[in-house]
Amino acid sequence: MIATAMTAGTSTIGPYLAASLLVTAGLIMGLTSRTERLSRPQMHVVVLHVLLPLQILVTAWLRPGNLEVIVLLGVTVATAWITVTEIARRLCPRSAERALLLGTAALAVAYLSYAVPRLGSQSRYAWVDVATGGQWLNGNALALLFLIGFAVALARIFSTTRSLLHLVTGALCAGGLLMTFSRSGYLALAVMLLILTVVRRKAILAVAALATLLLTVVPSSVRDRIEFTTATGGLDPSSSARLDLWESALGVIAETPLLGSGIHALSLAIEEQGGPAGYTFAHNSYLSLLAGFGLPIGLLVLGTITAAWLRRFRAAQLGGSSTNLAAMLAVTAAAVCSFFGEPLLTPITIVPLATLLGLPRERSAGDTT
Repeated sequence: MIATAMTAGTSTIGPYLAASLLVTAGLIMGLTSRTERLSRPQMHVVVLHVLLPLQILVTAWLRPGNLEVIVLLGVTVATAWITVTEIARRLCPRSAERALLLGTAALAVAYLSYAVPRLGSQSRYAWVDVATGGQWLNGNALALLFLIGFAVALARIFSTTRSLLHLVTGALCAGGLLMTFSRSGYLALAVMLLILTVVRRKAILAVAALATLLLTVVPSSVRDRIEFTTATGGLDPSSSARLDLWESALGVIAETPLLGSGIHALSLAIEEQGGPAGYTFAHNSYLSLLAGFGLPIGLLVLGTITAAWLRRFRAAQLGGSSTNLAAMLAVTAAAVCSFFGEPLLTPITIVPLATLLGLPRERSAGDTT
């Protein structure tokens, strides 16, 4: 399933094949008897399941647009999330976390083998060859993937079951993150470390040492990438386009606050507001959500996500399992990265994040069972 999701964007039939496998897996699990008692669904979840299809049907009827976006969001992405969280509930947390660590470590090795030789001998802007010369995932999505692996490694390092695997994986994910040249990834890392010191106050010295190490060994190409944001006296083209998209998305929200433009027609709505053409979304998950689905649905979704983060945050503060801390840090990284793009609109980032959030929260602090 993960392999199919990774290659879904390389062919027309890929996304539909991935969606078919995910739907099949979800149906099989839904029809399989479960021994534990099912909890009653929360009211806001029921409301979302009613409002979302209605909003999509109404806006698809009212406005023309790219209906493949609905397939992407409603089938591939949503079903991937639901299916993976359902699978995760049946997994041993330690085994699932180990699989995530090994997977992200292997990806980091592969990516570093690709990226480091491509830095070339340029004295300035060496990152350009890495950013434009290959067929890897979008840089923001790849950065989030490494951040999720780093979150699991960090949580394990600050648990009673730390090992060399966690240190090695954390170092590989940090190296892979640096080589993505994703500014949102760097910001997310800083916020993750700050939140870690709030949840684990004993980690302040360790986080300070890690931050000092990262600042010391950071390649000059990474500094060049950050400085390039304002190197021309103003914002670079990518940042300028984002600001234009955000301004136009705010105009869409002001024009259709209740119903939204329809996520399939968001691109057209942005252009009508004077925004740049050729962008499917607003390069900001929150604005895309609010503009595409309207304020009621958008705020309900954001409230649901915030509540989930707070539950994990409180559990991590109480000294619960490392899974709680890993999930909370991973969601923190996803939240920051989502300010600058839509990194969760690809199954390869949804799979590890949904796995973490699907794991049970009631494990002991040491995770020794």
